[in-house]
Amino acid sequence: MARPTTCTACAPRNSNARFRRSLIAVGQSEIARVLKPCGVALHIMPSVVWRFWTLLTHYWALPKLAVAWLAGLPIPGVGTTGPTGGISWWLRRIFLAMPHGVMGGALIELKSFSRRAWCERFAATGWCVLRSRPLGYFYSGYVLFGGRLPLSVRARLGRILGSSSTLYLVVPTKPVTGNDV
Repeated sequence: MARPTTCTACAPRNSNARFRRSLIAVGQSEIARVLKPCGVALHIMPSVVWRFWTLLTHYWALPKLAVAWLAGLPIPGVGTTGPTGGISWWLRRIFLAMPHGVMGGALIELKSFSRRAWCERFAATGWCVLRSRPLGYFYSGYVLFGGRLPLSVRARLGRILGSSSTLYLVVPTKPVTGNDV
C-alpha cells in the first residue's frame, strides 16, 4: 500500500489530453486521497496570459506545425504525428486556434483560464485554494523558441507581458478516505 504524501504537485500543462470533467473530478479526489491529513497540493495551471499569447502566436506557429506534420514528427502542443489529422484537421487548425482543454473553444478559454475560474473549478472538485500566485515566466502554447530563450529572459518577458502560469496551493475541503473514489 502506498504511503500518503504531504505534498502532491500537479502540472497538467504538458498533457494536452481532452479529459472529461468527471475524469478530472476523479483525478482530483485521487490526489486528495493520497495526501496526509494535513497535506497540501500544488497545481500549476495556464493563465489568461498564456491563452492570449497562444492565440496571438497561432498563425506564426503554423509553418512549424506543417513541417512537423509533413515529416511525420510529433506536432508541438498536439502530440499526434504525421497525416493522422488529415486535410479537414488542417483547415480547422489554420482558421481556428484549437482549445487546450475541454471547456469550449480557444476564445472561451480566455475566461476559463482566469484565476477566478480556476478557483471555482477547484471548489467544485473539493478543494480550498489557500494561496495562488503567478509564477512570473512567459511562454506560449506553441513552444516557438523552445530552449533558445533562457529562463532569465522569460522572467523579464513575464514582468512585461504577464505570467503564463499560476501556482495554486490547495487543500481538500473535507477529509478523504479510500472509499470516496
